[in-house]
Amino acid sequence: MSDLHTKLSAAEQELASQVKLLTKLRSAMHQAEKDLAAGKRPLQTLKKLAAELRETPAFEHKFSGSEILALVEQQIGVLAGTHERTLIADLRPAAEAAGLPFGKSGEDLTLGPFMLKLVPAHDTAKLEFSKIEVAGDIPLDASSIVAKAQELSSGLLSPPKQTDLGDIAEDLEEAIRVTIARKRNPSFVGDLRGELPAVYREMSWIRSGARKGREKSEAYPLTRFVVEVKSLISSEFNLERARRFKLETAVIENTGNAKRSIFVPSNLQQGWSEGTFFQAIVLLAGT
Repeated sequence: MSDLHTKLSAAEQELASQVKLLTKLRSAMHQAEKDLAAGKRPLQTLKKLAAELRETPAFEHKFSGSEILALVEQQIGVLAGTHERTLIADLRPAAEAAGLPFGKSGEDLTLGPFMLKLVPAHDTAKLEFSKIEVAGDIPLDASSIVAKAQELSSGLLSPPKQTDLGDIAEDLEEAIRVTIARKRNPSFVGDLRGELPAVYREMSWIRSGARKGREKSEAYPLTRFVVEVKSLISSEFNLERARRFKLETAVIENTGNAKRSIFVPSNLQQGWSEGTFFQAIVLLAGT
């Protein structure tokens, strides 16, 4: 750090001196430009400018910008590594106090149901659930990160009440029927199948009260859709229905394509863990 400080100080002094020269030269050129434009004694004006230019020394940097850059980047790496280790050490007790499991999955950090990704370049962190970013630009400190994770866990990711499953099923069926009705030759006989991304869009409109042709509301996040669909399909309520819902696994070419499939984690308490890409939701015809 001392070597970097010395070089920065020397470079700063040199640049300050050159700024003074440049300011003086700029003023002379500006005045000459005004006088020439006004046709005011052009010969004398140019002679005066020439004298100023002759008296101005060549601008040659005595310091190496690339050398200083290398030292700066090296120090950034050292400080970033130290900051990250300190942050992780602080996160463990903060997460424990909030009742959120904290650990790692491969090389990635996990906090409760979220994947936690640090963005040192911007001094921020972000939380992901089911491969979806649910919060970004979180200040890079343990208390802010844990507070945001706790807020989202108890709100956005809270499982629906048993008494709400009937309403969710009703909205889903309506959304599926609308996606079918939009097709060229709609059929409502037998199993009713809706592409999952399209069903989500219809659910967003239903939940916001919007209608066809109006802009989709952001009030119903994709993450909430994943939580509600997963909760409904795995519930006793769904299994005991005369017409059950089921998810259709995505074919290889649709996997990972947000326009064709949606990722649903196997365990909603571990939204960063294993799961499946699904391409459609089906309302079975029943017996």
